Amino acid sequence: MKIRVRVIGGIFALALFALGALLVSRFFDTIPSCVLLRETQGSPDGSLIAERFDDACDVGESAYLSVRRSGDAPRRWHNVFLYPSGDTDSVLFKWLNNSHLLVALPEGNYLGKWPINYATKGMPVEINDVKISYGFYPKDPDAPRDPKTHEIVRKVANFSFEQVRSEDRLGGINTISCDLNMIANDDENLYRLHVELSAFKQAFENAQNVSGGSIRIFADKSNAASTLNATSVSFDDWFSASHTDVVFRNFRHVSSPNEAESLWVFDSEISENQINRSINNIKRGLLDIKVGDWLTNSEIIYSVAAPSNVGAVDNFKKCIVENSIFDKAR
Repeated sequence: MKIRVRVIGGIFALALFALGALLVSRFFDTIPSCVLLRETQGSPDGSLIAERFDDACDVGESAYLSVRRSGDAPRRWHNVFLYPSGDTDSVLFKWLNNSHLLVALPEGNYLGKWPINYATKGMPVEINDVKISYGFYPKDPDAPRDPKTHEIVRKVANFSFEQVRSEDRLGGINTISCDLNMIANDDENLYRLHVELSAFKQAFENAQNVSGGSIRIFADKSNAASTLNATSVSFDDWFSASHTDVVFRNFRHVSSPNEAESLWVFDSEISENQINRSINNIKRGLLDIKVGDWLTNSEIIYSVAAPSNVGAVDNFKKCIVENSIFDKAR
């Protein structure tokens, strides 16, 4: 009992210390060092800077958005205008011009209303002479922010294909996975586009097998200078995702931008029929991948070129059949 009391007391003391440090930092108008600068965007003329901080001072997930003049001292509380908490990765921002900043959340998460915990100072419409607008980005990459200026770029994506089979046993569960990995370079937009299709079967002792499929679409870290901030992705018209489906988004730390393994990731479960349809359309060169950036009002449509060598695609299908991935347990 004494040990438990000491542990609880220690946790309480740490919480009081963190609260005290925060109050002291606010008194001196200085954001503490445990609040990490994760993203910075300069206005088009460079006179203003919008910044995103992630709060690592406590166990709660929260972030701060601020706007300051480029010549002003950084890390000042009086420049912070929004305190998102919860799903902070979904909060994105973009300069529309030298005096207008757009801040956006994914459509549908909050029933068309900004939650109360995202508001401070009444959700200001202006800070440091900068106009602040708030909006919601959609799940459909074809849905523009402004139809009059919506930019659509079409590209042929020459993917390389790799088929991988893996098997492992953990805790009495035997898992067999068949994967098709696709990679295409996009030098103009400064990243590599990855698509991973997966079909798996898990065999439990004295229980029925469980089968499933998944798709993952992400941008590679190797070109961290990309300015495209994907807000939605669609694959072969049947898969469409926004931040409501995202597993994670890696923000590039300003001091070491290549730390992030990927710039953004979309994940979703898929069915056997969807996998089979994708295999057929990939082989025929009839598949499109759409990447939308609602904040910049742009969309890239990648038309997947028919592979010159369909061996990896055929082997992916063969792996699914030979390992009875979607067969019902007898």
